[in-house]
Amino acid sequence: GDTGTFFIKDDGIYHAGFSKEGTPLPEKRLCARLDVLASTCDEHSHNHGHLLKWRDNRNVIHQWAMPKALLAGETTDAIRPLYAGGLDIRAGRGTNQKIIEYIQSSAPSTELTCVSKTGWTNDVYVATNKTYGKDADKYILQSESIVTSTTNQTTTLGTLEEWQANISRFAMGNDRLLLAISTAFAGALMRFSDADSGMIHFHGNSTDGKTTLLRCAISVLGSSDNMRTWKGTATGFEAVASKCNDSLLCLDELKQANPKE
Repeated sequence: GDTGTFFIKDDGIYHAGFSKEGTPLPEKRLCARLDVLASTCDEHSHNHGHLLKWRDNRNVIHQWAMPKALLAGETTDAIRPLYAGGLDIRAGRGTNQKIIEYIQSSAPSTELTCVSKTGWTNDVYVATNKTYGKDADKYILQSESIVTSTTNQTTTLGTLEEWQANISRFAMGNDRLLLAISTAFAGALMRFSDADSGMIHFHGNSTDGKTTLLRCAISVLGSSDNMRTWKGTATGFEAVASKCNDSLLCLDELKQANPKE
């Protein structure tokens, strides 16, 4: 880097700078190990970024495709998601700026194609936590924040056999449940059917099972935690819908919707 040398060690990232007289200073630990795995950009050579990887103090691995544009703004814009992801960062003046300098000075040999929203890109399906297809290892979802349990649209909970035993088998002879579950699979197939997207509205009295239908449908994607209500703004729903591109969006409690929105 411009202000000294960075060292990547098993227990963290270190920096050795220079004094005002130009003599080398002792190494200082900046943070836990933070690897810059790849450079990213979209198919038009825009939206460049860095793919970062680290472990939090619970030994959970995190990955984040960080847009380079964040490095041009306030330091906190780029560092805040790392804090949120549990990266152990040393307290001290200038530490955040040094971490940014470390990321900027990295030059990984691997290059990935990034996308800004989930769904189909060419013949690859990009989900929030995994990419599927022949060239899946060449694509990644890039965003200004880390995908968390509240923003992750797909996840793995249990096995296919458990899902079949506990949910899908009850759809036999139940046309409403069959329809609800089918919509979750249909979302990823709309592109190939050349059909327009749309909405299915389950209407009925309270306790008739409308929410249960939605929970069963969204179980195809993993967790029912991603089900949302109709309470929100048009701008907010646009962002949510984008995250559910080529997939399923479940909205409950229509009475909470603002008619103006």
